[in-house]
Amino acid sequence: MTELSSTSRKTPILEVKNLTVEISTRGKTLRALDGVDFSIAESEILGMVGESGAGKSMTGQALIGLLPTGARITSGELWLEGRRIDNLPESERERLRGKSIGAIFQDPLTSLDPLMKVGDQLVETIRAHRPEMTRAQAKARAIELLRETGIPSPEVRAEQYPHQFSGGMRQRVVIALALSADPKLIIADEPTTALDVSIQAQIISLLKRLAHEHGASIMLITHDMGVIVETADRVAVLYSGEIVEIGNVADVISRPQHPYTKGLMGSIPDINAPGLWLEQIEGSMPDLADRPKGCPFHPRCRAAMEKCRECRPPLAPMGTSDAACWLASPTGNAVPDSLVRFHPKRRDLGKEAEKREEDLKTAKPILGLKDLSCTFDVSAPFLTRLISRLPKQEVKAVSGVSFGVRRGETLALVGESGCGKSTLARLLAGLYKPTAGSIDFEGFVKKSSGSPDFERDIAGRLNMIFQDPYASLNPRMRIADIIAEPLETLHPDWTKEAVEKRVRESAELVRLPESALAKFPHQFSGGQRQRISIARALAARPEFLICDEPTSALDVSVQAQVLNLMKELQLEFGITYLFISHNLAVVHHMSDRVGVMYLGKLVELASRDDLFRNPKHPYSRMLLDAIPHLKETGKARTPVQGEVPSPLNPPSGCAFHPRCPRATEICRTTPPQFKGIDIVPGSAAPGSETARYCACHHPL
Repeated sequence: MTELSSTSRKTPILEVKNLTVEISTRGKTLRALDGVDFSIAESEILGMVGESGAGKSMTGQALIGLLPTGARITSGELWLEGRRIDNLPESERERLRGKSIGAIFQDPLTSLDPLMKVGDQLVETIRAHRPEMTRAQAKARAIELLRETGIPSPEVRAEQYPHQFSGGMRQRVVIALALSADPKLIIADEPTTALDVSIQAQIISLLKRLAHEHGASIMLITHDMGVIVETADRVAVLYSGEIVEIGNVADVISRPQHPYTKGLMGSIPDINAPGLWLEQIEGSMPDLADRPKGCPFHPRCRAAMEKCRECRPPLAPMGTSDAACWLASPTGNAVPDSLVRFHPKRRDLGKEAEKREEDLKTAKPILGLKDLSCTFDVSAPFLTRLISRLPKQEVKAVSGVSFGVRRGETLALVGESGCGKSTLARLLAGLYKPTAGSIDFEGFVKKSSGSPDFERDIAGRLNMIFQDPYASLNPRMRIADIIAEPLETLHPDWTKEAVEKRVRESAELVRLPESALAKFPHQFSGGQRQRISIARALAARPEFLICDEPTSALDVSVQAQVLNLMKELQLEFGITYLFISHNLAVVHHMSDRVGVMYLGKLVELASRDDLFRNPKHPYSRMLLDAIPHLKETGKARTPVQGEVPSPLNPPSGCAFHPRCPRATEICRTTPPQFKGIDIVPGSAAPGSETARYCACHHPL
């Protein structure tokens, strides 16, 4: 096989040969991994990508020796530094964990003991693998590791608990734990998925540096192709428990040999190549209990032949990479575009898209916010404050935000976690009450002083799609009842037949078959559940939809399906979207205008093209610099310096000044006004659709 025989690569640290893992459950045997072959050389970073259920994490768990209950290796071999490890007794496998194989998991909170100081956790891990070290030596090593991983003031931070660290800092601590015994191989399972794009860039830069300095090899598991492009040396694409393509990152990205790889790349929004629709792979990953015969991808492949349905293709050399596809070219030419199914529109919506662009130029605002603020009391209980003489504490989650949204447009809000995006969404949805300012929805006004009829007046006209399709649906209700519930509340006079008709229409809009209406949420994939959430939100035919991270919990292929659906519905019904996301590539694909929030305030508001081409606020520039470079392999992002300050103790002056390279004395003392940039006075109201606004003393 090409990937093992290449003479240009160093001696493999890890070799995986024909690995097969089966899971016994409810009297059935499911094959989670089927004949997986790959190797990782010294100091190499191998990326593993694929949809949920492809087998990425199962591969990592097999290497670490921590397979879930009921799972076992049924065939194949695992070799680490020339030693076979899959047949070792559990006691020896346990000694390998940490010492020879380190692990970095997705959620740092579950990887750290909340009751132990960070320094003590590091010391405990170091001494477990190096018992010859004294506690003082282990503590010195722990502080050195914290410093290496970018933790400021490591001597002080070592005495703190995990809850006193931000998400990015906790992940740095987990990386320090993984490095504590100087392992030769690190399994990094979605190490950046739960992090903002800015912190993600810092962690990726850190992983690359540590792999180089420590000589460690890394298996990087992720669903984010952008992370792979800028981090990994090679990439393995998994599908239904098999590697369908493997090779150098540049070759796989520029000349994919497998239709699935091609489809994954086309599903990713690209800010350098905007378009109305994303390519999307129809269908979903096959159930392990019902794997198709032949090529596992053939039910979703537009160009599948009879041979694909009958015979499983081997992983074979195809030019500069290996691919398991009967259609791949032995000369290494890229798989033709025609092999990827494009967005299956019910009709051509090009004319509707052109009309929408014209209509937006004269569209009236449907929503207006004026000096909107929301403050939360986070003080200790009254008696505790009284006895301990603690001051009252408040957090300004949203502070003086003003903007307007035109009918039919998509306004996106971006910013790091804790900037106030979701709080603002919940204010608009009526889940929180404003402490100052007002919300105007086409003449219906909600003020902080109280507007008891506001929710009643706009009922059904404004709705919300939540981030997690698993948590936002009642698991005990059938899909038909979930979609019907808001209709029965808003229209108690409707007949049963009228409600059922609207339910069927809503399901059809999001392409749910009628048979799905009798099922329960647990019987659907994540993407299908989000479609159900959208169908429920659309049932009352709202004019305005608040979309709070609607695709962040979805695979990139499923994300493309949902984004295409949202665009199609907007063109058909003229829906207005407030679109909240931390994924700037998705924002670029979906939005007309973009608002950038930082520590509860709006710091920039501009058209999509203006913001992405020429941002005016340094924070906007730093966020854009942190976007992965999909087409430029090996090119590093520019990490955002520092982290968002605590809203309990915000900086004086401009809140961004501690992280801003352009900060001067006025930035440290005087809050900047949110004002127009290059706008003729009087030509536009603050936050209007024609204005560009920025809150900065020294705009770019």
